Amino acid sequence: TKGNNQVSGWNTLARFLKEIPEKGNSKNLKGEFNLGSLLRTADVNQYFHYQGSLTSPPCAEAVTWIVFEAPLEISYKVHKVFTTSLYFTTIQECRKMQDNFRPLQALNGRSVYYSYYSPAHKPFFSCLAY
Repeated sequence: TKGNNQVSGWNTLARFLKEIPEKGNSKNLKGEFNLGSLLRTADVNQYFHYQGSLTSPPCAEAVTWIVFEAPLEISYKVHKVFTTSLYFTTIQECRKMQDNFRPLQALNGRSVYYSYYSPAHKPFFSCLAY
């Protein structure tokens, strides 16, 4: 996480999330929200990608995971919204949406690809593991 020098897209998302903390909540958002605003600080030209599964049961093999080579940075304020304001079910049940990750999984025959783009070269795709 980073200090409060925050990309406005993350602040906007955090504000929306505070208004829908529980599973099943919904809210019509006024105006537009550009998902690209969450990636303004990212180097979107260098990333890994692979076919994988969902992180929660039934863990269906239905996802293309994209992992940037450099992590995205968010402010402490935004991180706090994600870890203290969101719930898996209801606020009364107090099951906060945190620690919702799986342990590192084996490749299980998957290929992991690395993508790199440079203005001086054509895009480069490489298989790193299989």
